[in-house]
Amino acid sequence: MLAIAKYWFEMGVDGFRLDIFHSLFKDADFRDNPRSSKLYSRDFRAGYFQNWKYNFNQPETIQFGLKLRRLADSYTPPKLLLGEIYADDNTIRKYLGPDLDGLNLAFLWNLLAVRPDAEFLRNILYHNQKNSPNPIHQCLYLAITTTKDC
Repeated sequence: MLAIAKYWFEMGVDGFRLDIFHSLFKDADFRDNPRSSKLYSRDFRAGYFQNWKYNFNQPETIQFGLKLRRLADSYTPPKLLLGEIYADDNTIRKYLGPDLDGLNLAFLWNLLAVRPDAEFLRNILYHNQKNSPNPIHQCLYLAITTTKDC
């Protein structure tokens, strides 16, 4: 994967949006996730009736992000890495690296179910700002549905 990233960097790509990066590595023993009663959860730990213990946010995935950043930073100017990471604040900070030497940015998912309420939006923005290490900027993801069923 590093060789493929290097190829595209050499071709002039300025960076990558790393889709579902949080599930890049799986449990080495391919164990099944424990069952959960939740179809959907906002705690980033469960969904689709399983606890995401063995297929999301494995330590190897976080370490790979650090390796990919070293490659991206070896270019002038450095390349950008934006990770789609479904995780809690502490895990996202791990992806960004202990010295901000991991992914440059991570999508923040707490606006997925936005309510048309200024206080709700203000609280989410405050939470993200408080929990993002400086000089990281927030990378918010907003999905708006336009169907009549909403």
